[in-house]
Amino acid sequence: MSTKNKNYFQDIEKLLPKKNAPIKLVLNNPGAFLPREQIINFLSYYEVFKLVKDLPGSIAVVGCFIGNNLFYFSKLLDYFNPNVPDFRCYGFDTFNNYDKKINKKFDLKGINFLKKRRVNFKIDKDLIKQLLKLNNLESPLDRYDRTIIYIGDASKNIKKFKKQEPGVRFKLIEIDTNTFLSTKKSSDQIIDRLIKGGYLLFRGFGNRFWEGESRVVENLIKKKNLKIVKLENKGRYPAVVLRK
Repeated sequence: MSTKNKNYFQDIEKLLPKKNAPIKLVLNNPGAFLPREQIINFLSYYEVFKLVKDLPGSIAVVGCFIGNNLFYFSKLLDYFNPNVPDFRCYGFDTFNNYDKKINKKFDLKGINFLKKRRVNFKIDKDLIKQLLKLNNLESPLDRYDRTIIYIGDASKNIKKFKKQEPGVRFKLIEIDTNTFLSTKKSSDQIIDRLIKGGYLLFRGFGNRFWEGESRVVENLIKKKNLKIVKLENKGRYPAVVLRK
């Protein structure tokens, strides 16, 4: 995060309580409060979504943190496919910090970088459940939930999901777990559910701190004959878009 970003967040944090700005005002006016990078992020992911909006299938986000992209994709499905309950968003995450199961050769640099900056990826699981409930309540679907989240080890839960949902296929999958083992296990488990012509996204590819993810992606490109897709006016994320 740049110094400008830090200053922006600090100034907004001071401004809102000082002016007694209600949460409704903030949520209904994102252009006034969202930082520039987040707006660019949404535009970038919208460009990716446009590639798949007319394809059949659901969307998966592996490593969804607080659900920013997961719930964003679910809202896009609500808009473009309001009456198609079988097109859903599936999230997979432990909602904890990185565990000890890392490849020290490929991942330690990234883990140490986060530790030095005291970055914490642990999210209150009850908060996630409440956000999930609220987002599903807002969805136009009546009898179905647009978004489903599996909490726990992603690769194990993907196996569980595949047994529970043998018919579900994905037109779009994002994997954002960064480390070598988690990226490899998750991608190995879920890629067979990606339809022909579907897209696979990675956020950490090419990042100097996440060599593990880059190695997994390079291997996938070779083994699965995936094509790198170039997007115009693309933001920083996703770092790479692959087409099956």
